[in-house]
Amino acid sequence: MRSVRISAEVPGRVSTITVDEGDTVTKDSLLAVIETERLGYQLDQSDAMLAELQHQTAASQSRREAARVQRENIARRYDRFKILLTQQAATQQAVDDLKAQLDAADAELAAAEAALAAMRSKRAQIEAGSDVIRKQQRDAGVVAPLSGTVLQRYTEVGEFLGM
Repeated sequence: MRSVRISAEVPGRVSTITVDEGDTVTKDSLLAVIETERLGYQLDQSDAMLAELQHQTAASQSRREAARVQRENIARRYDRFKILLTQQAATQQAVDDLKAQLDAADAELAAAEAALAAMRSKRAQIEAGSDVIRKQQRDAGVVAPLSGTVLQRYTEVGEFLGM
């Protein structure tokens, strides 16, 4: 005769027990359930963070588009003034100023792209955390690893099981 002691994979309060001593169980049958209310709240928090991140991403995309339009405008002006400089219709200072503005616009565009990349990374981080929480919710069900008879039950509804 083989004896197996089964424990919960996640800590928490036992909300349901479906078997008693002497009951026959089959492999993968549900034996007990650990309360997952807190995990639900954590998922709600992750969802709220994702919603906030979506708004921040939309705002950053708008800033990136504005920076792109600004950069294109400055680039056109810079090209025109370089031509005017060769015709002595503009000063070197005006061309230098536009070049500095163009460099600043390039930096602003790069910063907007970096912010969006950071937001994509943050989204992946939040989604990975949500995946962990969902896994914990699935693991809150204690299942029989094999078919057999329940010889002894070590817990009762309402008890807290630690790790």
